[in-house]
Amino acid sequence: MKITEDQRKRIADIAVRHGLDVVLLFGSGVTGREHALSDLDVAVRTTGPDLGYSGYARLLEDLQDVFLGREVDLSFINRADPLFLKKILEHCELLHGDAGKLRELKIYAFKRYQDHRRFFEMERAYAKRFAEMAGDPGEGGGK
Repeated sequence: MKITEDQRKRIADIAVRHGLDVVLLFGSGVTGREHALSDLDVAVRTTGPDLGYSGYARLLEDLQDVFLGREVDLSFINRADPLFLKKILEHCELLHGDAGKLRELKIYAFKRYQDHRRFFEMERAYAKRFAEMAGDPGEGGGK
């Protein structure tokens, strides 16, 4: 998705108002796999305390106003689990913030993912075993 200069300025104003130091576009808006009904995946990092429900609603409303006609799917980098954080930062576009902070975030996300990788692999192996057992009536599973 092409972000206009006017949209970038409005996003910068929103970031200041809501205490955001990083605003990213990720997902299909960056990968080029958008279709007519695609939403816009936006991730933000807050610099202060949690925004709470009303702060979240105001931020979402402000972002919706920037991207009229598009649904915004808002995620908080501060709360993202290691796998989701890695996915956000693999393919993203910086809409607001310092490029140096984005580099730091990418390094942090990679390290955090590596720290949790063995747990993801254990979870994947468990899910595979469970699926195999559920599909095999002789193993106590079945339909």
